[in-house]
Amino acid sequence: MNRTEYASIFALEETHWWYRGLRDLVEAQVRRLGRSDLRMLDAGCGTGGMMARLAKYGAVDGIDYADEAVAFCRERGLEGARQGDLNDCALPRETYDVIVSLDVLYHRAINDDGAVLARLASALKPGGTMILNLAAFECLRRGHDIAVETKRRYRAGEVRRMVAAAGLEARVVTYRLPLLFPAAYAAKMIGRARGRAAMAASDLRMPPRPVNRLLRALAGAENALICRGVALPFGTSVFTVAYKPSQ
Repeated sequence: MNRTEYASIFALEETHWWYRGLRDLVEAQVRRLGRSDLRMLDAGCGTGGMMARLAKYGAVDGIDYADEAVAFCRERGLEGARQGDLNDCALPRETYDVIVSLDVLYHRAINDDGAVLARLASALKPGGTMILNLAAFECLRRGHDIAVETKRRYRAGEVRRMVAAAGLEARVVTYRLPLLFPAAYAAKMIGRARGRAAMAASDLRMPPRPVNRLLRALAGAENALICRGVALPFGTSVFTVAYKPSQ
């Protein structure tokens, strides 16, 4: 990821509707486990916003490739974060009740997304929960993908197959944010028309407060549908909850 993007994430993730909506959805899945003694891992923890959310449910470790990201985690007081490369860092076997990996496996630095997911699955306890969020649809590839170094975008079927190959059972596989799909596609076309400089611009910026509140409310309504088992037919992300079969 462009190193300056971490500072932007750290500044905005507590209030920006996109981050809050995704973390609300992840937290709802963890809350369903009904425990406060979970051992958790945020694989690709970024600046630590999700780690901080999860701390109320137990102990949280975090791994991120970027030293800058880990420094921001330290600034939050998250001592469980460490620098590491998910391609080859040592992970303890069958240790975690929950592993979360949000917008990580599609990154250019991930050499083999399936192999990394399998390594994460090996660190999950039998009966443990894996939660993923991934960028959806190659047709939405745009300047933001250049800024955040997106290597690949996914369809729901691909994610199901990758999860199964890692030895996990998918319980939720759904697209997210279908209302954002037209805007993302329009941003792609506008960036293409404006040329190379616009094609490498990040989407991350704070919208006006009324717009931010409205978008968060819409994300909350969508989260409620997903939590009720509704699979959305398209969107800008693929959200997945999978379980490791008990032995």
